[in-house]
Amino acid sequence: MRLLLLAAAIVSLALGGAASAQSSDPAEAAEYILNNVCLPLYDGQAVTPQRLSQVAGGQGLTEREGRWLARLGAEHGLIVTWTDSNRTCQITAVGTPLIAEALIVRMQAAGWHSAQQRQPVVEGGVADILCIRAPDDTTNLCAVVHRREPQEAGSVAMTLTLIRAP
Repeated sequence: MRLLLLAAAIVSLALGGAASAQSSDPAEAAEYILNNVCLPLYDGQAVTPQRLSQVAGGQGLTEREGRWLARLGAEHGLIVTWTDSNRTCQITAVGTPLIAEALIVRMQAAGWHSAQQRQPVVEGGVADILCIRAPDDTTNLCAVVHRREPQEAGSVAMTLTLIRAP
């Protein structure tokens, strides 16, 4: 039994360890939050404050004033918000330059397909739209990935807004 546990630990370390919301790789942490916090909120069940607390808190995020935080370092972090009026889950990356590019590559590898690429945004920067089938299998979900440019240290580098496609 000890040999089996030791082998599992070695494999886990060789593969980079378990992903989490507090991963040292910001794109990995954002992908983890997308898959384990945002996507489950689109499974057809009501999103109540209690459910949001259970889902986000269960993934190690810390609640502060209605937002869920994942600290990735002194000046880096991810902020997750749910807006009930338009049923959107948003992940905001602070102080993590180039996170959008790495996250988009990870999303495409996981089966998200590109609907639009590098579209100029009025507020500055560019946006990509990627879509995938919703967990309740009724519609597609689309992620609008807004990359802020230029990216200054400690500023918002990316905003990912997950919406149900019409």
